[in-house]
Amino acid sequence: KEMLSVITGSPETFGDSLISDERVRLISFTGGLEAAKVIQRKAGLKKIVMELGSNSPVIVLSDANLEEAVKSCVSGAFYASGQNCVGVKRIFIQEDIYDSFLKKISQLTSTLKIGSPLSEDTDIGPIISKVSIRQIDAFITESKDHGAKLIRGGKIIGNCYTPTILEADCNNNTANCKEVFGPVVTLSKVKNLEQAIACCNK
Repeated sequence: KEMLSVITGSPETFGDSLISDERVRLISFTGGLEAAKVIQRKAGLKKIVMELGSNSPVIVLSDANLEEAVKSCVSGAFYASGQNCVGVKRIFIQEDIYDSFLKKISQLTSTLKIGSPLSEDTDIGPIISKVSIRQIDAFITESKDHGAKLIRGGKIIGNCYTPTILEADCNNNTANCKEVFGPVVTLSKVKNLEQAIACCNK
């Protein structure tokens, strides 16, 4: 018991004690930027390893195998109900295949089953907390307020959030710039690879 302890519960109840205790020589944290700043301020002279999420982009050009691209993007976006630090969040699609891609990804997403993670045929399970569900819903609303179009999903069902597809301009400051930790993916049309790369790096 001096080597490994597993503590479950809300970090508000024990986080500060662990972070500030001198016996803890390294802190590893996966989460958001604001929480990371708090940890860094309280940690003192310790080693810190942080993974602060991503807004992982995918580029699909006209020479892609469309069926495989759609299948991979659906899997990447909605695995673990989108609660995945390296999940697909943004997809930039070349304009001449955009409509076909949009139709196919919408169709495949519509087949995903929502339910208990204990059931083998469930694709989309529960979101980790009610707070997280509200954050996802707020992200959708803010994205739409900035001009995004809701293609599919955007609904709360019990403790689950329906797999959601947004369509947005590359410059949408929410849909294409903020990370959402849930089953949401944003599609954007691009002219070529150069534009897609520029959009990925915004």
